Amino acid sequence: MDPNSDFQKKMVEYLESVHEGEFMTGTMDEVKEQVHENIKSEECQDPTQTLPDPPPEFTDCDCEKCESCENYS
Repeated sequence: MDPNSDFQKKMVEYLESVHEGEFMTGTMDEVKEQVHENIKSEECQDPTQTLPDPPPEFTDCDCEKCESCENYS
């Protein structure tokens, strides 16, 4: 528990060496630019203001031709 112990120093050093803190899709500047471009699009919706589509209603029909069956396939 001693913050100055050799073990704790080595553990912190190890954790800092394996943590990158980067985006998978580019640098911070590239991601910011892409986000700003997406926001300008009319199709862009604020994800905090939207809900996912609900699943289709369950049906016992198994004809694979009606709209309910098509929604499940």
